[in-house]
Amino acid sequence: PSMTSPHVAAAEWLLIVALGASISPWLWISVRGPGASAWGSPAIDANSAQPTRQLSETFSRHLQGRPVWLIVLGAVVLLLLLLIEYFSVAPEYFLTVTLSYFLCWTTSALVLLFAWCRVGKEAGVQPGLLVIFFLSGGLLGVLFALVLELAEVVAWKTLSPACNMLRIPMTAECNSLAAAMWVLTPGLVEETGKAMWLFFRLRRAAKDLPTDCCCHLCSATRHNDCGCWYKLAATPYHVVLCALAAGAGFECLENIKYVFLNTKAFTSLEKPASRELLLLTAVARLGTSGLHMVWTGLIGFGLA
Repeated sequence: PSMTSPHVAAAEWLLIVALGASISPWLWISVRGPGASAWGSPAIDANSAQPTRQLSETFSRHLQGRPVWLIVLGAVVLLLLLLIEYFSVAPEYFLTVTLSYFLCWTTSALVLLFAWCRVGKEAGVQPGLLVIFFLSGGLLGVLFALVLELAEVVAWKTLSPACNMLRIPMTAECNSLAAAMWVLTPGLVEETGKAMWLFFRLRRAAKDLPTDCCCHLCSATRHNDCGCWYKLAATPYHVVLCALAAGAGFECLENIKYVFLNTKAFTSLEKPASRELLLLTAVARLGTSGLHMVWTGLIGFGLA
């Protein structure tokens, strides 16, 4: 038997597990149907009597998204900047690094702000709600994608060393295989990581909120128990804007990765060419930053 057969078998199982984790949220949503999200249920008839559920004022504010989340977002942005400045170890380049850093956020922030001012504010969408989904897409979504994409890249490289995402000979066969890998890895994994929170967290009205979670082991009736996980989306605008926010959060962290990690500028900031590369990469990301918002927004549009 080949010495590499155990490695191949392990790679096959790793790929199966990673793809299964990427597909399983969508399978769960399709099996649950309307139960996965209240927005899959029939439209509310304003003339019919609807069951109601009494909520405390504190819990109601929490479900709509509290303003305190704006402070949390500001703290996250500042913390990331301080970490980047610390690792750059070059105070004289503070302006260049800071400008490049804020360019990573600019497009997503402006698009999201415009969308909220245009339709969200009038519809009663709370800024705190958008921040929550911004952080869900940016932190939870990125963590989900990081783990599964790394697993799949390792598996593809082991199973197909001559043709994979990192090595693509210019042949029709390899191009087709590599295209499938790219669709199943960053395509499927990243869109799942951004969008699944819409289904898992949003509910249309108080009557749609579950009263327990974790296989009926925990209560979900207050802001300080499992109820903190759920949010109310009273209108389709809530859903679409939350989708845009999730895509924006993911995009911002991905921009930071491309600008500050992929360029490896920290290793040679004393060189003008490195500083120029840092800024040019940040500026280039301005034009592509809306793509994650578009794809996740389309999912939110379909869900709304």
